[in-house]
Amino acid sequence: MIRKTLASLMIAALLAGVSGCSDNAAGTTNAAGTTNATGTTNAAGADNAAGTTNATTASAANTFDATGTISAATAGGATTASAAGARPLTDQEAQRMADLRFNNFNAGTKAISGTITDGATQVALTGWINYVDQVGYALAGPGKSQTASPFLVEWTLGEVGIQNFSGPTPPLPVPVQGWQVQQFDAKVSFLANAQAILLNLTSDRPDDPQILARSSAQWLRSDEVNGVAVDVFAGPKEADGQAPDPTDTSESRLRYWVDDAGNLLRIEMRIGTDQWSLIDFTDATGVTIPNPNNTGGSATAVPTSQ
Repeated sequence: MIRKTLASLMIAALLAGVSGCSDNAAGTTNAAGTTNATGTTNAAGADNAAGTTNATTASAANTFDATGTISAATAGGATTASAAGARPLTDQEAQRMADLRFNNFNAGTKAISGTITDGATQVALTGWINYVDQVGYALAGPGKSQTASPFLVEWTLGEVGIQNFSGPTPPLPVPVQGWQVQQFDAKVSFLANAQAILLNLTSDRPDDPQILARSSAQWLRSDEVNGVAVDVFAGPKEADGQAPDPTDTSESRLRYWVDDAGNLLRIEMRIGTDQWSLIDFTDATGVTIPNPNNTGGSATAVPTSQ
């Protein structure tokens, strides 16, 4: 009998009664071009040859492929982005993309909200990420038109803690007690895959804009997020330092909505099926998400460089 991990059990409980869940026995999806039993995005988030990513610790030395990219439609198919106008990045656009992870690091903590989607299965995520210590804390609940019990989740790239919660928003300060803790594994579910991608959107130095400019990263279109003008970028599909494959016509699996100052306001992720997950980022002035390794909380934080 295969013993499911804590995270997969909590996901199963959250999604109880929801039809159309596409997770397989390993807790991940395995359709052609989607996440398989062994892969999620790499620390830089760039798609690997299998079209998946692996959730290793982000390194400050990594260039921008640590965050990965996608292009197509917003979560749940709400918006369709045509690839017809896509083009390579200008030098200025490459610089803005190179700055976005460093800008997250400098911001310290960012508020996050959105929906993680895999087929008919959705998880609403609301909370914050400490981009200095790579610690996420959020309320995970059922998506639109779904019913299930929400729970709090605190995670690093090393461990994840979960506890039941019945309130509408995650409480602050972060609870110190009550967490059920286990090793974090990005392969256990589409939610864990997304959590790894979100944590890796940080670096203690800018990425290399010249590498980005030579990569398969693309400008997709101009748009806006909550009234703020942004450019939507599809990032590189190849691994860091590798030349783009001119025969690769697949879409990148992540895309970034970036303002004029290089701040990431939205990310979209195609994790399992052809539908897109969407997370918005806003300032979190006055909010502190502590490193649980320093507070006796749920998890051992993973450093931003090694």
